[in-house]
Amino acid sequence: MNEELNSQKDTAILSVRSASKSFGEVQALNGVSFEVFPGELVGVLGENGAGKSTLFSLISGLNTPTSGSVSLMGNNPRHQKARRNIGVTPQGTGVDPRMRVSDFLNFVGFHFGTRSLVEEILEKFRLTHLSDKVIGGLSGGQQRLVSVAAAFLADAPLTILDEPTTGLDTVTRSAIWESIRSITGKDRALLVSSHYLEEIENLCDRVIVMQKGKLIADSETQSLLGASTGSVITLGGVGDRAISGEGQAFEVIRNEGDEIDFRTSDVKQALTSLAADGWPFDRIEISHPSLEQAFITMTEEEK
Repeated sequence: MNEELNSQKDTAILSVRSASKSFGEVQALNGVSFEVFPGELVGVLGENGAGKSTLFSLISGLNTPTSGSVSLMGNNPRHQKARRNIGVTPQGTGVDPRMRVSDFLNFVGFHFGTRSLVEEILEKFRLTHLSDKVIGGLSGGQQRLVSVAAAFLADAPLTILDEPTTGLDTVTRSAIWESIRSITGKDRALLVSSHYLEEIENLCDRVIVMQKGKLIADSETQSLLGASTGSVITLGGVGDRAISGEGQAFEVIRNEGDEIDFRTSDVKQALTSLAADGWPFDRIEISHPSLEQAFITMTEEEK
């Protein structure tokens, strides 16, 4: 694997700075800025037309920004040197249906100088038993799996997955994400877009939300969930002590018997406040809104 990454842990793999992109009179991207660091798994969410695909095209070097900049390991993504630092799975499969699985992956490995990794990738993505099969004879899910596996053959600091599991059954989707987890390490970053928000919630530790070409949120996944509609904390065994929540980092929504429910946008701060006040409890439950709920709330507020 690429040894140069060990010295890059504190350096952004990807820097997007005030990037805008127009196609004629249509502005597909408007002043987007963010960075991605080694070890991050970042989900990119947005409705159709939000600018996700345009953003990915700039990062992968297929397009250039109208204004602003995109930097991949310090280089312009359109330069050949930069393209060695990125692996991409587009929305389509991007595979040649006439080739055998092993031949296709060896072809990709030859391009990136990583043919020695083909057997490892076949194993991690559970494709070994299909290595001699012609891609065109595989199911849609299997072809998609080959496409995703090929992206990781780049052995690159950044991998982009654009809707990698669209149209796949639950079992195949689960297999793809399990394979991705097994191969994405602390020295690499993942940028992924998916309509299956529960996948982003379970896989990614950070979420970027886009709407109408603008970046409207960039936060750790759990912080985003709490900030949207608030998390609910239930304390049990508190006795009959009443609490108003006034002046606190939470809002009391139920106070019955020895249980109290309250909503907060900052679970850590709320628990710290309760502990400082000496609140007794013998059990605690914390429930978060789903990423889908948070996404709907956030995008509705921006309309």
